[in-house]
Amino acid sequence: MKKTLKFQIPKDITRAGQDGIAILFPFTVVNSSFIGQPEEMRETEHHKLIVEIGESLIEPWGISRKELIKVLFEIGRREIEKKVQTRDLKDEEKIPLSTYNTKETCPFEPSKIKDPDGYQIEVEEISKIGFC
Repeated sequence: MKKTLKFQIPKDITRAGQDGIAILFPFTVVNSSFIGQPEEMRETEHHKLIVEIGESLIEPWGISRKELIKVLFEIGRREIEKKVQTRDLKDEEKIPLSTYNTKETCPFEPSKIKDPDGYQIEVEEISKIGFC
């Protein structure tokens, strides 16, 4: 079964005094067969992806805040896709980054990452057929 994920505008939810940044990436998930159908709204699930990163990782990357949000989105999006594939997605997923990259360089080229707002992707669920 294929699921369609659509992300909305990211929001900074960093708490006062927090060492680093926390970004909320809200998104929806719906069975792709419901897209454009009368039951699409009813079948759409709303989820939250929160990606947190410590200041010690941000500094060495040397990127702007806008670029950082795109990189955090890319890291989180990949994790969400895996969870959709394995049917392990929760209403809220939190990804704390403390040692994501040991090279002290940004793991992705921000200019090659699409903006989170409006980003849409279709993900195939993997069948969970087990053996006794």
